[in-house]
Parts: sequence; structure tokens; C-alpha cells
Amino acid sequence: MPQPNRRSLVLLLACWTAAVVAIGAALGVAADGRKATPASSSTPTPAAAPSTSMLSLAELAQRANDEGIRVEEIEIHGRRLEVEGYDADNREVELVLDRRNGKVLSRRFDD
Repeated sequence: MPQPNRRSLVLLLACWTAAVVAIGAALGVAADGRKATPASSSTPTPAAAPSTSMLSLAELAQRANDEGIRVEEIEIHGRRLEVEGYDADNREVELVLDRRNGKVLSRRFDD
């Protein structure tokens, strides 16, 4: 059986993370393991509250793919995500994404 490469391991981790978060949400468990409590009517709606949630690794990897990048490596640095990979011309490229909204903050080609 061939050994999995780094890209497949990163994507597998992203998929597992997304699955665990989805299962937790379905069971009403918050990300920190506590039971989620429903919002009361006095709590502002999510649209009115400032967004501090982060996109999942699977969503961010998909954003990089949408930018034409074959993802090889992902590094998390606070609210930023650095994605290393290759574009359609097989040039090595590094994208920096905002983890809150997936916006591309920078794109740099490595020589």
C-alpha cells in the first residue's frame, strides 16, 4: 500500500475537522465541548453581532482550489492561513487567506 503524501494528509485532516464540527453542531455541543445553549430573545442575532468565527480548513482549502492552487501545505497563524501549492502553470505559490472570510490577503510566487 503506498504511503499517503502530505497533501492527502492535509486534506484528510481538513475533512475530518469539518465532519467533527458538523457532528458536534448537530448534537448541540459547542466547540469547547460544553453543551450549547440556545440564544435568548435578548441576545443579538448573528447578523447583528460582529463575526469572530473562522471558516473550516476544508472551506479554506476549497477557497485556495477556487483560486487555482493545488494545495500542498497549510499553516495556521492566528487569523491567517498560509497555503503553499502550485498554480496551473506549475509555479510554486503561497496564498495568505483570512480565516474569518476566506479573502485572499496576498499571493506570492516562489522562485
